[in-house]
Amino acid sequence: MKNIPNTVRTFMVLCLMWWPISLLQASTLTAPTTGPLVTHDHPPVSVEIALTGRQDKAQQRVDALLNVRLADDWKTYWRSPGEGGVKPSLDWSASENIRAIDWYWPLPEAFSVAGIQTYGYQKAVSFPLQITLADNREPAVLRGTLTLPSCTSVCVLTDYPIDLMFTATALEPEIERQYQFNQWMSRVPQPSPQLDAVAIAWSPEQNRVSVIAERTIPWLSPKVLIDGEGLDDVTFKPLNLTVEGHYLEAQFEVASWLNAVDLMSAPLAVTFSDQHFIAEQTVRAVLGPVSQHQPFWQVLIAALLGGLILNVMPCVLPVLGLKLTSVTAVAGKAKRRVRQQFVASAFGILCSFWLIAAMLIGLKLAGQSIGWGIQFQSPYFLLFMVVITLLFATNLWGLWQVNLPSSWQTWIAQQGGDSRVGHFTQGAFATLLATPCSAPFFGTAVAFALGAETGMLLLIFTLLGLGMALPWLVVALFPVCVAWLPKPGRWMSTLKVIMGLMISLTTVWLLTLLRHHVNAGVLGMATLLIATVILVRVKTVHGAKLAMICFSLSLLTSGLMALLLSLNAHHWATPLPKDWVWQDYSSQAVNKALSVGDIVFVDASADWCITCKANKIGVLLQEPVYSELQAEGVTTLHADWTVPNETVTDLLRQHGQYGVPFNIVYGPGAPLGIPLPTILSKEAVIEALAKAKGAS
Repeated sequence: MKNIPNTVRTFMVLCLMWWPISLLQASTLTAPTTGPLVTHDHPPVSVEIALTGRQDKAQQRVDALLNVRLADDWKTYWRSPGEGGVKPSLDWSASENIRAIDWYWPLPEAFSVAGIQTYGYQKAVSFPLQITLADNREPAVLRGTLTLPSCTSVCVLTDYPIDLMFTATALEPEIERQYQFNQWMSRVPQPSPQLDAVAIAWSPEQNRVSVIAERTIPWLSPKVLIDGEGLDDVTFKPLNLTVEGHYLEAQFEVASWLNAVDLMSAPLAVTFSDQHFIAEQTVRAVLGPVSQHQPFWQVLIAALLGGLILNVMPCVLPVLGLKLTSVTAVAGKAKRRVRQQFVASAFGILCSFWLIAAMLIGLKLAGQSIGWGIQFQSPYFLLFMVVITLLFATNLWGLWQVNLPSSWQTWIAQQGGDSRVGHFTQGAFATLLATPCSAPFFGTAVAFALGAETGMLLLIFTLLGLGMALPWLVVALFPVCVAWLPKPGRWMSTLKVIMGLMISLTTVWLLTLLRHHVNAGVLGMATLLIATVILVRVKTVHGAKLAMICFSLSLLTSGLMALLLSLNAHHWATPLPKDWVWQDYSSQAVNKALSVGDIVFVDASADWCITCKANKIGVLLQEPVYSELQAEGVTTLHADWTVPNETVTDLLRQHGQYGVPFNIVYGPGAPLGIPLPTILSKEAVIEALAKAKGAS
């Protein structure tokens, strides 16, 4: 050292001092990796876990890649291997400072060997991992065992010990690994805005599921996969795939070697792939024949036609009477005035449907139960409707008149008077009354809407409103239609009285629904008070003579009804049989009946549901259905949805329903149930009972 020049000696000392520092810096610049792991027992396969160096400090999360290399024709499996194989797994329970590991699965290939369908990867695959730390400032250790299956003509299950230590805050990005991570993440199917609607129908009797999907752009050569968490023993074998432009339907055979298949317990993941497109959607299956679902365009047409049909329903008829009187009032007037009135009514209908849609969206976002007609479960809504219908009826009878301040009257006159405000109210009022009797006519559209995304829900409810508003829009476009109506005259006063009576019957019906929320004595006193106020008002406006006539007619009508009800029905009409005793619905009651081999008939209904009553009177209380349901070994359960009931709501949700009526039959031959059509028929009920018995 003495012969070494001072300059060289100084340089050597600096090098010796810089060497450990440079090593330390290198350790922070390179994201750690396990390096390729290979076992002597199975050298064709190697695995490696490598950090990319990228981290999310807010989420305390780091990105990693699980790289798998397979020589020759060896392959490994997807998260759902298909009819054979085992999915790869990572046991990281011995790790330190690691809270969770999210494993992402790139789109797999399909392999078919000797008729056995499997899904997986060949040659090479990299699984993106996201590791969430308990504390990203502290050192973390990923320690555990990676179990990887690999197959050719034989299958090998290999364990690889994993031991990787790192500190998240000391990591520096590895550009090449980050690029690789992004590339493989782009191959992981995710929800896509291109998917307008996805639905799954599950038929236990056929052991088949049908996937229906609508895409914003046409399908080219799509492929569809189904799997679900907790369904490792269930296989979905593709049967056929139908593509018509934007519409796709794929059918699968469902099988399990372990237990009876139940696809209703958890959502299913549907994976789609097409040219330059991969996506995945999580959907709950709906019980029913695999052919029951419709293309999206058919659902939209059903919504439009369903809304149109509402105009001839008894629920809406009294309001149509109001509309008729308003039409005759404008006969012979300017076309512009006619258009204003009918457009106002149409807009009132549309606004009501939008209001209902907004309420349902709010409940949906809040995690509440939603369904068609649920507003009739609310005593406040019923009370509001009682007041409104009562005001409409008494207004038609001329018992009251609203005198607004002169400034208000001037403003309304400038805006078109009651021709806008009044007709808008009529349209909104008709919509509210239509909801309890509308399910049979657009049940499919409503069920689709309530299970769809917010945008689809709004679109379908808009079409429902347009359908109901269509007659008024036609008159608005062609005001000459008004000339076809009779000329104004005394008949209008008579018609107003009749329409008022019809609306008052609606008020009575709504009051009967309040008995589920209000004490019977209080309700009776309130009804008596309302009748007294109306009679007093009739006397004040029309005189004591008419008030006495109304009072006498009311007593006579009430007496005749009581007399008819007290008579033996055999003397005056073909009687309805006595209703059987219903048990309250519960899943425990269904299981108890099934355990002893009974058939179970479940009737989900509500007192405010007109169709429910029609089903009961027209089918359930008629032969031969009545005798079949009375037979030994048949249990009848009533799921009452008149007021909010979570048990009944769960039943409806489980079968993809959002309203009543809903009927389903369980039995030894149908342990998962056979849903019946919304509008019952004797043939449908008898056939379902026979299938539930296990009859051929």
